[in-house]
Amino acid sequence: MPLWRISPIAEEPSLILHDWCVYEVDGVHDGPSRHFVGTKSGEWSGRVSSRIETFDATTLRGVTASGRVYQLAGPRGSSSDGEYVWAAYCRINNARNVRNVSDELVPRLPHAPRKRGRRHEAPIKHGGGDTG
Repeated sequence: MPLWRISPIAEEPSLILHDWCVYEVDGVHDGPSRHFVGTKSGEWSGRVSSRIETFDATTLRGVTASGRVYQLAGPRGSSSDGEYVWAAYCRINNARNVRNVSDELVPRLPHAPRKRGRRHEAPIKHGGGDTG
């Protein structure tokens, strides 16, 4: 399966991601970084985000270092195309200590309804600068 460049932010400032999860890795940036991985709505192709800067667990919306807005749709899951792109990203960037942190950002509450109320958008903790 080939990999290709994604559209510039000006052409695609936001997107919807299905079958999503969030991974954290070391070794790509100055400190740990977290990334959205899943299937892009419309094209149904695998997608890996740049480092997540902010994430709102109530709305399932996040902004990455590139400035792109990711809207997570549906339940978290696994996407074979997303996992393929993620594996390539990790290999190319020499990522280490890869772990799925989806449950830390959006805890599973199977029988509890989502609460309406104040929106909490907080920065994702990470170290240092970004490369894209």
